[in-house]
Amino acid sequence: MLSLSEILTKAYKYTKNHRSLWFFGFFLTGWGVLNFVRRVDLNADHLDRYFKHILNYILHRPLELGLVIITTVLLIALMSFVGAIARSSIIYAAEQLEHEEQVTFRSVLKHSTKSVWQVFWAGLFTNAAIVFFFTWLALPLWLVFKNGFEFRGFVLLLAALLIFIPIIIVLSLVNIFACCYIVIYKLKVKDAFKSSFDLLAVFGQQVIALFVTLFVVYFFLFFLSATLVGFLGVLAYLPIILVKSLSLHWFAAIILVLIFVLSFALLLVNAILNVFTNFAWTIFFLDIVKAKYIKDAKPIGQHAGG
Repeated sequence: MLSLSEILTKAYKYTKNHRSLWFFGFFLTGWGVLNFVRRVDLNADHLDRYFKHILNYILHRPLELGLVIITTVLLIALMSFVGAIARSSIIYAAEQLEHEEQVTFRSVLKHSTKSVWQVFWAGLFTNAAIVFFFTWLALPLWLVFKNGFEFRGFVLLLAALLIFIPIIIVLSLVNIFACCYIVIYKLKVKDAFKSSFDLLAVFGQQVIALFVTLFVVYFFLFFLSATLVGFLGVLAYLPIILVKSLSLHWFAAIILVLIFVLSFALLLVNAILNVFTNFAWTIFFLDIVKAKYIKDAKPIGQHAGG
């Protein structure tokens, strides 16, 4: 099997030498569905206020609410679909590069359409599972905080995190491998998830080792880049302040351009890191599937009847 350094080196080389694929990184998350969870305010007063506001909105503007919900669902579905295209493209590109085949933006985009719907449904199923577990853990917490049991709520919050974090990590990893099975081995969603759980059970230690390594690399490089971009922003802001003191009317335009350039720089860094981490996971997947095949003397995608 490949070592972690070999996997990271290959992923770096593929990312560096195929800049056209960076475009897909804008629609990817380097950690699968780990980016799905956001900060949730468990303050009971705030939750009550939000609930009452939403209820009041429903009662007085049902038509507008319906349009907002439909628009939101359509936007989420569209972004999820574009993300599925991006993920399918990077997985296919990694497989082709591992076989020393030529890869172009057009070729991987064309091939991604063959598996995009299966990848889309796999992601949707994973997100639905995360929402289920999150709701299952969050509702009791909300009731505890609502009744003023702050200390109990804090203890339960820690317990919920100890339960939820492993769940979301496992689901994220299974989703990553399921997408690889779908794109590379053409498995259906159900079979892909079954094989992914099997793979995680056999190579759990190696999977966690790569997960931790990529986690450190991703966040170290991203926060390092954010710090550098922030420092450059401060340096650029000083002459802008001087321009403002001259009472020039285009001061606001300069500020907007600066914000846009710095924001795009961070988005580009994030996109590159997303491509790098998805390359690394696919290279790792191909390597451990090959190792499992050699060990069992049969393909690991046996759930598909292969």
